[in-house]
Amino acid sequence: MNNIKLVKASSELLDIIKMYKNEFTSNNETSIYGSSGLHRAANYDEWLEEVIAKETRSIRGRVLATTYFLYRYEDKKIIGSAQLRHSLTDELKQHGGHIGYSISPLERRKGYAKQLLSLVLDEGRKIGLSEILLTCEANNVGSYKTMISCGGVLLDHNMFDGIEQKRFSIKLD
Repeated sequence: MNNIKLVKASSELLDIIKMYKNEFTSNNETSIYGSSGLHRAANYDEWLEEVIAKETRSIRGRVLATTYFLYRYEDKKIIGSAQLRHSLTDELKQHGGHIGYSISPLERRKGYAKQLLSLVLDEGRKIGLSEILLTCEANNVGSYKTMISCGGVLLDHNMFDGIEQKRFSIKLD
């Protein structure tokens, strides 16, 4: 699995990003966490402009955020997405945290989530974060096991929009 790296969205990657989105829609999934709203994108050029802009300026009152894709060289495929939020609002402290991420339905249970989260934690260190807050639905066993495997410590359970979730903290040393 050394044949992967984090990449940022670019016009050169739009075709394979579209294929990544189609893997979710073909699996009847309506959200792609960590993709900066890719699942809602009707115009990819506008989506890309906004993704790039979010790194340096607040859009619609949201925090600065960097969107990454986990890219596999051998078949030139996007296999995951993650958004690293540079700071947290009160709402993000309760739901969402610093990082949201997804793995393509076709690539799950292959260890990519841990690799993706580890790489994004490194990016958090680079921008000066000392601690990362993560949340997931309480029944999302794969996600919370990934968080724990990357050093996550359970903080608590809470309810958000009627759904029980777990909140984890990861110290960045």
